Amino acid sequence: MKLKKMPEPYGQEFPHGYKFSWIAYNVKNDKERVLFDNHTNKPPHIHTNGHKEYFDWTSLGESEKLFLTRVQQRFGYFEVKLDKI
Repeated sequence: MKLKKMPEPYGQEFPHGYKFSWIAYNVKNDKERVLFDNHTNKPPHIHTNGHKEYFDWTSLGESEKLFLTRVQQRFGYFEVKLDKI
């Protein structure tokens, strides 16, 4: 998981103040993956096995929960303990 806090003012490119790239994949087949990212001219979006969809960023914590939920949906349940953000 890569997360970069952008300097203020954030501007239109990263209006929520973060640039991120989070990925989980099957080590035996890296085409089976869940990827959350944003980058220049692309708002937050999710890639799942080649399918892309956009999502609304509400907060860092909520986006992290959404990522972990999608990873569990794709690869099955696993327990994750996160520090408070």
